[in-house]
Parts: sequence; structure tokens; C-alpha cells
Amino acid sequence: MAATKTTLDVNRKRPLAGQTAVVTGAGRGIGRAVAIRFAAAGAAVVCAARTRDQIERTVESIRRAGGKGIAVVTDVRDEQAVEALGNRSVEAFGTLNIAVLNAGANPPHASVEAVPLAVWRETVDTDLTGVFLGIRAAVPHLRAAGGGKIIVMGSGAWRRAPEGLAPHAATKAAISALVRASGVTIGA
Repeated sequence: MAATKTTLDVNRKRPLAGQTAVVTGAGRGIGRAVAIRFAAAGAAVVCAARTRDQIERTVESIRRAGGKGIAVVTDVRDEQAVEALGNRSVEAFGTLNIAVLNAGANPPHASVEAVPLAVWRETVDTDLTGVFLGIRAAVPHLRAAGGGKIIVMGSGAWRRAPEGLAPHAATKAAISALVRASGVTIGA
């Protein structure tokens, strides 16, 4: 009985043991926190972002705490880079079970008429296209693993649509529709 209790206690403390998670935008903020928490829960974590030093610091924190992780510089706007991220996860840890699509742009507050087209396009490409490419790249790996999860970071900004946040609110509304319309079923 004691051996069973010990096994159950370990599983409760490390419910993601044996799984691999990719976290985009893992260099700072919410993505960094998610990566560190997933590692603490037992997952091997593939930390992805455009800024190498940020994701390397995240991985360093994971390893200091006894977890497993690697840093993979990835621009979620780049189709080949996102495909390579999924492949690198499988190469490093043998599987991909969870994809946390968290990378996002942080456009400045501005009225619609003051938002430069370049800022609009970067926000759409990072927030929306990044999620589209992430889902598309993750699904085959998750199916090969027998199932898994895709977690997409949203925002209530699309419902409230606060003035000055048009690019952010618009992409979050589109992401919500994309996730609902994707019809992705992974595993049984």
C-alpha cells in the first residue's frame, strides 16, 4: 500500500512526467512562467522565441530546478521555422504532447488611424498566423504521439475591444474564431 501511495504522490506532483511541451514566446512573461511550471510538473520543455538570450535564461531556470528543457530560436511568422520547431522537439525528447501557442506581438496603444501598416501586419503575422502555423505544425506530431493538447493564449480584449488596441483586439478575435473553426481532433 505504501508503494502505491508514493507512486500516486509522485504522479500528483509531476503530472506531466514523460511528456514534451513546446511553448512559444517562452522568453518572458506568461510564456516563461508556463514553461517553468510545465517543467516543474515533469514535462521536458522546448522553449521557443525569437530572442535567444531570453529563452536560454528560461531553460537555465528550468535546469537549475532539475527540469529538462532546450531553447530553439523560432520566429512563429516563419512557416519553415515553426515546422522545424516541432521536428526539433521530437528529435530532442522523442515526442511532442503539448503545444502552447503563446507568442504574441505587443503593439503600442494607438487609434486606428495612427497605427502604421507595418505594426498591423506584424501583429497579425505574429498573433494570428503564428497560431495557424503552430496548430498546423503540431497536429501531426500530436497524432503520432497518440494524442495531446494545443493550448492557445487568448485575451478578453477581443470582446471588450478597448480603444487604442485595435491590432491586438482584432487578432485575438480572429484567433478565437480560428480555434473554433479548426475542427482539430487529436487522439481518441
